[in-house]
Amino acid sequence: MRAMNFRSVLFMVFALSLISQNILADELPDTPEGFTWYEAKNGAGTFLKPDNWYVKEEIRDGTNALFISREDINGKGRFSVGFSVNYLPSFSTKNISMKPSQYAKQFVQKIIDKNEVLKAGVVKGGPSDMNIVRTLSDNSGIKTIVHHISIGMDDKDAVYFISFEAPESEWEKLYPIAGTMLNYFLF
Repeated sequence: MRAMNFRSVLFMVFALSLISQNILADELPDTPEGFTWYEAKNGAGTFLKPDNWYVKEEIRDGTNALFISREDINGKGRFSVGFSVNYLPSFSTKNISMKPSQYAKQFVQKIIDKNEVLKAGVVKGGPSDMNIVRTLSDNSGIKTIVHHISIGMDDKDAVYFISFEAPESEWEKLYPIAGTMLNYFLF
C-alpha cells in the first residue's frame, strides 16, 4: 500500500472535521468555482455537485443512495463518470453482527482483495476513520478507476460508502473534480 501524500491527508482531515459538525444550509462554506452544494433529500448528506451534472436519489433495501453524474442516468441507469453515495442509517437493524466501523474496514478489504489497487490507506483524525482504496478495473471493456471511501460511524450507527469513478483515459483530466467532490462533504 502506498502512503497518502500530505495534501490528500489535509483534505481528508478537513472532510472529517466537517462530518462531526451540524452546519445549517445558510452556514455552508463557499463552494469552489463550478460547483454548488447539493443536500440529498433522502438524508445521505450534503455534497458538491459540478455545474451541469445530473443528480439521482433512491432508497432501496434500507440504503439511501445519491448519484451525481456527468451523464443523465435516469434513462440508462448507469454512468461512466460520476460520484456515488450509499448511506446505511440504523445499521444495527440490518442483522449484521459487527459495528459500523468494522463493516467499513471489511468492505474496503474486500475491494482490495478483488481488484488492482492503485492506492489504499486509512485517514484517522476525526470521529470516524476514513478507509480509502483506489482501484483499476474493467467495466464492460473500459479500464475504469474508482476511488472508494468507506466510513463506519459507531456513534451514529451508520455507514457511508462514497466513490468517484471515471474511465482511466479521463482520470487525470477529471481528478480536480473528483478530488473536490471526495474531499468536501457534510453528513
